[in-house]
Amino acid sequence: MGRDNALEIARRLIEAGRAPETPVAIVEACSLPHERSLTLTLAAVAAGSARDCLDPTQPSVLMMGETFGGRD
Repeated sequence: MGRDNALEIARRLIEAGRAPETPVAIVEACSLPHERSLTLTLAAVAAGSARDCLDPTQPSVLMMGETFGGRD
């Protein structure tokens, strides 16, 4: 799932030339009443910032790009 591999995905993308300030959204429990989202940068994901903020028992999706920069 996105959350489980986010750190490695982010590191590899930065190594491949993606800008560290690229916005990233991680959404867990999509379309369920308890859906939650976290918006941060690719560099923050690579540093492990998302790991402690999300519930490891919930499915999650990792989305990246300028579209998510202004997401609340």
